[in-house]
Amino acid sequence: MGADVLIRGEEKAERPIVQLVAGASLIGMLVYNVYYLGKRPKLWKFFGFLKVWLFFVITGVAYFFFSLIGFPSEYASVNVRSAIILIYILTTIYFFYNATVNRHLVGKTLTMLIAVLMFNGITEVVIALNNREVKLGVEVVNTSAGYIFLMLLPILMHRYRKQNFWMFAMCLVLTLFSGKRGAVVVFVILIIYASKNFRKVFRNFKLDWRAIIFIGVLLLAGLYFVESAYDSLMHRMVNIENEKRGTVGSGRDVIWKTLLFFWADASLFNQIFGFGFYASPKIEGHVAHNDFVEYLIDLGLIGLTLWSYLLVRFYKNIKRLKKYDNYLYTLLLFCLTVFFGRGLFSGTNRTDSIVLSISLGYLLGVVYLKHIIPYLSNRLSKA
Repeated sequence: MGADVLIRGEEKAERPIVQLVAGASLIGMLVYNVYYLGKRPKLWKFFGFLKVWLFFVITGVAYFFFSLIGFPSEYASVNVRSAIILIYILTTIYFFYNATVNRHLVGKTLTMLIAVLMFNGITEVVIALNNREVKLGVEVVNTSAGYIFLMLLPILMHRYRKQNFWMFAMCLVLTLFSGKRGAVVVFVILIIYASKNFRKVFRNFKLDWRAIIFIGVLLLAGLYFVESAYDSLMHRMVNIENEKRGTVGSGRDVIWKTLLFFWADASLFNQIFGFGFYASPKIEGHVAHNDFVEYLIDLGLIGLTLWSYLLVRFYKNIKRLKKYDNYLYTLLLFCLTVFFGRGLFSGTNRTDSIVLSISLGYLLGVVYLKHIIPYLSNRLSKA
């Protein structure tokens, strides 16, 4: 997958070796995808949201090139990294879809991939626990690894279907340790859905000796969480008001208001076409930390409409699967919920979103093998 998956933050991503490996992995995935292009029905014929996503990426890349000439405004930024991540995220979906369909991502290979990504997330949590940040006079644990466990949850629950309840519980505990408020909120939504559909989602749940051992491990982890990270998480969840930074402790509401008022006061041209690629840092000093605000500023009403349409198509496409395979529908719905939730709280054009692309691409490959191939075979037999 390249070092880009294992890197968090702008400073680390500036390392030339990381850029080299990430670039090589992107080229490798593109070559792999192109090689298998046309060898089977196009995925977007069954999942139209991917066609919208492709068009959105093309639009974003076009805006990146426009930024080289300062169009559509002086606020446009030549941010190569963001343009590459935009391409990387969609390319990864197709790569893991193709790898799953071609049986290149099965058995030990799949297990090793999941293990490496889990190890990376757990390592980040351990580092965060041992290097706490001081915010508002309180030591807090805060790492985006919380989203990593959310993004891995769908692929974990499919790969280990008989143990899916315990995969769910494990990811919940690790997300709590991360101290990431947005990730915890998204997980609460998943818990509500899973609780209402417990028998459908966790139909293989049973209390045997393996389950008892796992419960013991989770209890020990829970005790350690209470001892080491509970106060930090509660502080971050409760103390969201700061008179200098706004009613949201991270200052997101101040960022959003500044950007939205700036957009509202702009010319009709900029309202429709935006201010250019990665414009929000030049306008407000920070990225928007919200997909809807970010794309409204960067790409205008055109970009916001396109992104919103992508999310709607995403849901409509996977909803059709519900009557055929409720479990796969649930896992894809989890992907959409994480994707949407991350977009609200942080923005999705980030390196760790590549992990969600892995889960999504894998699950789409499973859908193709399990449902689309039989459907096409049935149509051919009737022709």
